[in-house]
Amino acid sequence: MYSDKLRALRELSSLLKEKQDVPQELWAEAGVKVGARLKDVEKEIVAMKKNVSKGIKTKMEETQQTILEDEARRQGLTVEELVGKKQEDREFNMQLKKTRERAREEDRVKKETQRRTDLGEHDMTVEYV
Repeated sequence: MYSDKLRALRELSSLLKEKQDVPQELWAEAGVKVGARLKDVEKEIVAMKKNVSKGIKTKMEETQQTILEDEARRQGLTVEELVGKKQEDREFNMQLKKTRERAREEDRVKKETQRRTDLGEHDMTVEYV
């Protein structure tokens, strides 16, 4: 249904852009009033695309929710507990990631200092506090 109406709207839009005659059945198939402006047809196309993507997103959320419910049932937990557990795992992984990034940064500084020392470019003075 959506694809037929969208195809009709696109065809109608192209005919209006080229300023050609539009058949009556195309107006009815597109679902807009006869003599509508190009701007109105383009708006209708955008609105239809938004509705389609919104419907797809809703279906995806529903399937994800059912998957979560099945997983929670298998583990003997509630959905909220399962989501909380996954959130804790994600936070733990983020902490590990920050630690790894910090270690890499320190290693880069150390390697650059070693490279400069090998080339004789590194300043060997020490600032005492």
